[in-house]
Amino acid sequence: MAQVPVLGDEKALDALSKSVLFGDGRLSFDLLRCQRIPPPLPVAAVGDGPDVLNVENSDPYWYAVDQLRAHPGHPIGAVVWGSGDTFPTQVPALGIDVAGRGPITGTALYRGDLDPKGVRIAADAASAAAALGVAAIRVPVELWAAHLAVPVTRLGSYQWDDTGAAWFAAELWAELEPVRTHGDLQLA
Repeated sequence: MAQVPVLGDEKALDALSKSVLFGDGRLSFDLLRCQRIPPPLPVAAVGDGPDVLNVENSDPYWYAVDQLRAHPGHPIGAVVWGSGDTFPTQVPALGIDVAGRGPITGTALYRGDLDPKGVRIAADAASAAAALGVAAIRVPVELWAAHLAVPVTRLGSYQWDDTGAAWFAAELWAELEPVRTHGDLQLA
C-alpha cells in the first residue's frame, strides 16, 4: 500500500497532537488510526537483571556502563542514555524494547543533573511512565546520596520549585535544602 502524505509535513501531526485539537473527547492517534512510535533509547546491556539505569548525560552513561560491566551481580540489566530533555518522550520505549530484551520487567532508575531542570526531567519522565503504565521510574537513592555528599563546586543561578519533591526521595529532597534555598549553588 502506498503511503500518502496527508498534511504535507511529517512533523505536523506531532505539533497538532500537543494542541487543543487532541484530548479527552477530541482527536486521538487511535481515532485517526495512527500509531505514534516513541524515539529509540540509546542503550547498552550490562547484566542479566530486570532493572535499567537511565542516565541523563553521555559521560556518566559511559562510566556507568563500564562500572556495571566490570562489577557483575547487580540487578541492572541495561544502561539507557536518557538524552536530557528528550527522555520523557522516550519513556514509552521502555514498554516496547530495551537492549533487544523486550519491555523492561523491573524498575527504571533515573540519575540526572542535580539542578531544577534535571529534577524536572526525572519528574516528567516518572509522570509519563505512570500515565502509560510502563515500568515505574524511581530514584536510585544510593547514587543521589553519593552525589549530595560531594561539595558544591560551581556557582550558578537557579530558581528551584517543588516540581521534583513528590518524585524525589523525601530524605534526599531534605538534604538538597541548602542548595535549593540558596538558588545560586549547584552540585557538580
